[in-house]
Amino acid sequence: MIIGTLPAPPRLVRRVIIDASAYVDGELTVEWDYPSETGGVDLTSYEVWVDDGLGSWAGSVAPLANPGPEDLSLAINGLTTGTTYGIKMNAVTPIGRSIDADVVYIVCAAKAPAPAAPTAEASASDAITLAWNEPVSATQATVVGYNLYYNDLSVGDWMLAYTGVGYPTRQVYVVGNLTQGQTYRFKVSAVNAAGESENSTETVVIASDYPDAPGQPRRESSTDSSVSISWTPPEENGGESVFQYEVYYKEADQAEAAWALITTITDINALAYTNTGLSTDVDVQYKVRAESGKGYGAFSIRNTFVLAGYPSVTNPPARVSSTRTSVTTEWLISDDGGTPITGYRLY
Repeated sequence: MIIGTLPAPPRLVRRVIIDASAYVDGELTVEWDYPSETGGVDLTSYEVWVDDGLGSWAGSVAPLANPGPEDLSLAINGLTTGTTYGIKMNAVTPIGRSIDADVVYIVCAAKAPAPAAPTAEASASDAITLAWNEPVSATQATVVGYNLYYNDLSVGDWMLAYTGVGYPTRQVYVVGNLTQGQTYRFKVSAVNAAGESENSTETVVIASDYPDAPGQPRRESSTDSSVSISWTPPEENGGESVFQYEVYYKEADQAEAAWALITTITDINALAYTNTGLSTDVDVQYKVRAESGKGYGAFSIRNTFVLAGYPSVTNPPARVSSTRTSVTTEWLISDDGGTPITGYRLY
């Protein structure tokens, strides 16, 4: 006679997480822990029962499998991918069968494959908007949400920026409270009933906004065929360095569509440009914008200049007449610089 008591049931019956790349269609692998006690005698086997995928055990008149006493996992085949199955187990000794372990419900699927790298949809000086797409795979259960992680390159740890389990259609998120000019890395994972996927590849983004507009162009000098202008840099670069300026030109009486790019200044310390070879009787206009790694900033306020040089007086003033309290003089203008004289100063 064998003396003992009934064993305890197996503990912690659970799925074995399978990556999408290793998934076998229709196969579900479960594992478990050894019973807490066996009643004083050795185990002889386990019994594994599986429902019909619809919640019914009516057809389960015998165990699906009887793993040996040393086995702690089992691959169950012949199932339907995407279907959830109920699984229950008991332990068997010469004394008899244990009570059933709690039924666990497991979907026959692998984890979702990693999504593609998230896309930076927009950024500001303190926030970055990330978007991503659902991974596609025939071996997965329905994705139920996503996790978005970020790292600011100052530490090695990744931080969870967003967890959206339960919101599978939300595939965009704004990560705020960032530091202007700081570089951040982002990655995203998909979650389904089989677990969390591997992370996507990383996307690197700088928290930045577009640069401010440069200062309004001012005239440094001009002739009847050229204008030299200068400007001041933007007050704020938005978090990324300005690397060039674009100068635009049109004649004052032309429509807005006539604005044309006439030069790109890559020496960001120059802040000046001379436009030569002009030939027009009307005023000319200029505006400038800055470009950073974020993109083009707003245009400066335009400025309008007369295409002319300074007038000149070749001969000194000549005395016409004088009294004890007055002098009458006259002079000749040799060159009006290309625009009508509006007045004189006599020193």
